[in-house]
Amino acid sequence: MNSKTLSFIIIALMILATGCSNDDDDSSNGNGTPSLGFEVTIYDADKACNGTTFFVYKYVDPDILYEVDMNGEPVWEYELPEEMGSNQTEAELISNDSILIVNQSIGLAIINRNGDILWEYDDPKVSHDADLLDNGNILYIFGMGDAKIDTIVKEITPDGDLVWWWRAFEYFNYPPYSEINPGTEDGWTHINTVSRLDNGNTLVSLRNFDMIVEINPDGTPVDTIIDVIDSPHDPQLIDDEHILVAHQTPIVHSAINYNKATDVIEWRFDDSTQCDMPMRDVNLLPNGNILITCASRLIEVIPSTNEIVWQLELTDSLFPGEGAGKGFYKAERITE
Repeated sequence: MNSKTLSFIIIALMILATGCSNDDDDSSNGNGTPSLGFEVTIYDADKACNGTTFFVYKYVDPDILYEVDMNGEPVWEYELPEEMGSNQTEAELISNDSILIVNQSIGLAIINRNGDILWEYDDPKVSHDADLLDNGNILYIFGMGDAKIDTIVKEITPDGDLVWWWRAFEYFNYPPYSEINPGTEDGWTHINTVSRLDNGNTLVSLRNFDMIVEINPDGTPVDTIIDVIDSPHDPQLIDDEHILVAHQTPIVHSAINYNKATDVIEWRFDDSTQCDMPMRDVNLLPNGNILITCASRLIEVIPSTNEIVWQLELTDSLFPGEGAGKGFYKAERITE
């Protein structure tokens, strides 16, 4: 067990008796109607980026997909069937009527808003993230329990043909990375995000390596960011120099804008609330604001001031350490 894991355990044990919930937590929302389990508690209509917000509500089993308006009222919802929605589901709206589902240890699926399955692909080695590419292929990863020899990035055609893949073992099997024990760290790399860049390269986030790496089409790392961001999650390349990413330490999680050309963190939003951990997703919105996904709340902030102009938070209790399995995972703002 390494020092980072031990620190997480110590902190969790120290605060285990304290749950985090909205002070007005109740089975109803105050007007006699049943509570959704979440509500908007901050909304500045003049400063927030108008649209709807799509996310997976994981506090229940199976998960529920929600699209809510700026007031937190559902404009669409769908409870996933048991076989899809009770095993670390990640979902992404890929068109107005298509949702890409990642179901850990089972595989991938595309459904429509009625719940009809449009496409399926079985693969027990899938987790965390998948993207629909411009060419119609699917890019996905396996990081929850990956061994050194595992193929952790795959690109498949709609017919399920494997056309591109990547193994970290071929490039990083040397200390300190080779010394990581997959059995105690939820996998060797614990890769958690993948994206295909405009230049044709692929960006991946290797949590256990504290590394973000850009890979060219033949698999060779061409740009590696290390010793800057702890346990990176969901890096988003917003221009040739800047990366938005979630940074996680045992005592604080942060949304960061990192300039890789100057090696400077130009902006950060820190959150040390234990029930907000983990912070997993950081997205740039069309108006320049940042949408941040924490375990217990979704936050929209103005980066110049770090003012929170929109916030949707759980009304049900969430204890420290529960966020990874029961909290919000990722969210996206849908704008016209």
